[in-house]
Amino acid sequence: MIVTCPTCSTRYLVETEKLGAQGRMVRCGGCSHTWYQAPPEDLAPQVELKMPVPEPVPGKVERGGLPAIQRKRRRWGAVVTLLILLLILAGAGWGAIFMRDRVMALVPQSAKIYSRLGLAAVQPQYGVGLEIQGVTPRRESANNQSTLVIDGQIVNLSSSPRLVPPLKATLRDANDKPLTSWTFSASVSTLGPGASTPFHTTYAQPMAEAAGVVVTLQNP
Repeated sequence: MIVTCPTCSTRYLVETEKLGAQGRMVRCGGCSHTWYQAPPEDLAPQVELKMPVPEPVPGKVERGGLPAIQRKRRRWGAVVTLLILLLILAGAGWGAIFMRDRVMALVPQSAKIYSRLGLAAVQPQYGVGLEIQGVTPRRESANNQSTLVIDGQIVNLSSSPRLVPPLKATLRDANDKPLTSWTFSASVSTLGPGASTPFHTTYAQPMAEAAGVVVTLQNP
């Protein structure tokens, strides 16, 4: 079918079916004029058929399709999660073994479990890790008698329990020459990792030339 623009007389070849049975609005590509174009009189009427929409049946549930599950990604996620869990369990296991002394100190009932596994508590040992800190000497007088009082503390700087050995106090003169010494014991026999304990000792009627005191650990 040939369609002519009523404004600029431009002619177009249009398929009759595109106009439909009722005609339609068209636009000129040259002058942009729009008009209603009726279909040719000899065009057979067209009837648009519509499928009836089924009414919902009571009690019937309509089910829609879901998108496919990406199983590969979920599998990889599960593998990563499992690996992380295994690493956490392995770290906890190693920590429970190497720090079993602390675990048994906090939970005494766990000692039986460690014993059955052949993991007895680590026996405290003498060695590097104990340090004497805060030595404070002072003189006190009572009943016309002078007494030297020495206080301080022992700190376990190691990561394992340590047996506390006897201590030795040495009086020294102004030239750092030893004058006399004596041994004494701390208030505890064992120190846990990071723990500390105070010590106290006295010496009656110290010599006048005593200018300082040194306290050391006496390893047996």
